[in-house]
Amino acid sequence: ADCSVELLLIKFTTNFEAIWDDEGSDAGGNLSIWRPTSREADFFPVGDTAVTSHESPDHAAVLVEDDGTGLVKPPRKFRKIWSDKGSSAHRPVTIYEMIPPSNYICLGDVAMKSYKRSPDRNMYRCIRMDLVDKGDIFNLWKSKHFGTKKDVSFWILKERNSTMAKGLSTGAFLAVKGFDQPVNNMYLLSACKINLTDTETNNEDDQDHHNGHHHHDPDACNCVYQAGGCMIAATPPPNMACHCTLNGMNCVGGIRDCAQPKAFFCKNPDTSLGTCLQGGGNCNAYSESCDCKYHPGGCKISRSSIAYTACKCQYTSAWSCGGNIVMCKDATSENCIKPDTSKESCLQGNGVCEYKKKINSAQP
Repeated sequence: ADCSVELLLIKFTTNFEAIWDDEGSDAGGNLSIWRPTSREADFFPVGDTAVTSHESPDHAAVLVEDDGTGLVKPPRKFRKIWSDKGSSAHRPVTIYEMIPPSNYICLGDVAMKSYKRSPDRNMYRCIRMDLVDKGDIFNLWKSKHFGTKKDVSFWILKERNSTMAKGLSTGAFLAVKGFDQPVNNMYLLSACKINLTDTETNNEDDQDHHNGHHHHDPDACNCVYQAGGCMIAATPPPNMACHCTLNGMNCVGGIRDCAQPKAFFCKNPDTSLGTCLQGGGNCNAYSESCDCKYHPGGCKISRSSIAYTACKCQYTSAWSCGGNIVMCKDATSENCIKPDTSKESCLQGNGVCEYKKKINSAQP
């Protein structure tokens, strides 16, 4: 989206109302759905939030202001996507898609803890199309072994390899029938078209917890389980890192100091592998990789690392080598910023980089 002076006012909230969880079901991984709430009448969520645990979300959600200027509008109506009828979950839930007015985009889906009641269209807002940019998504949860007649999968924005220069994830989810990646896009709020005000936190007493309202732990960040490991799903604050801990098929995130305060991904955190490495936790869900091949006497990079990281070459057997993406030895080095297959880039990974170069034998 092109930038302009017309800005959408947003705020973060760490206040959520519990809607549903899959407790009692036979699903392989946990899921719960939460509704972002606001104490200000003119701020609204753009969808509900889903997390792969039964605990309250460990990330903030976005609220958008409706000041009557037409930057946002309520959805026209709702379309039912899925319900958990037939499952052994203790509570009922129905998932709805929001249908936007013409020239608007709805950024997420919503849940109702009922099979009969429909959502209130005045509780949510859809965004004018010129205020959003396409984002990258990944799968959060699938209803495998859930017992329902129809399957559903939940998807969220991953923001991989992006920063606020690209856009802002709202924390909402997208639900689709079946397990295939959705045809519809998910969208970020365009970074140059938003104006961030304060963050709503829960300063009230513990009575809110008895009413189904929970608040965010300021020392937590959001990590999700994917493909045997963890990845970051919500960007940590600037100059801080997110440490992902794998516990079975669940990932938990905690905010901590960066391993390298001067590193690019510390100053410009996102949800990428580079940011995850700064936290020093489990980052095994990321697909990015590098590789090294054996040369007599050592290893040589055959596929370089991603920008601002290094490839660590190691022996995998007596005559073979492999590589892993790691933090650079010197985060300010040109061989870290733009890594290649050279020995200098290899040394940034602090691995095995010595090998004998071939010497052409001269004819007598």
